[in-house]
Amino acid sequence: MRVLTDMMEQGISLNVVAFNSLIDALCKEGIATGAHKLLDVMIQRGTEPDVITYNSLMDGYVVGQLDEAIKVFDLML
Repeated sequence: MRVLTDMMEQGISLNVVAFNSLIDALCKEGIATGAHKLLDVMIQRGTEPDVITYNSLMDGYVVGQLDEAIKVFDLML
């Protein structure tokens, strides 16, 4: 996450693949709420999320936070 912050501060444009990799890694570490915040940053920076983005978030939320997974699914639609 520090590298991501450094890159953004230097004006480096991140694409959907870079964001997806970070979101997926955060979800696999059990930090789905952090991944969701990163989704917000992604959207604010003008990078459009794709199916992979939303699937990673839903997978991250499905364990113990099913209601959040459903919200992400609704957002994707």
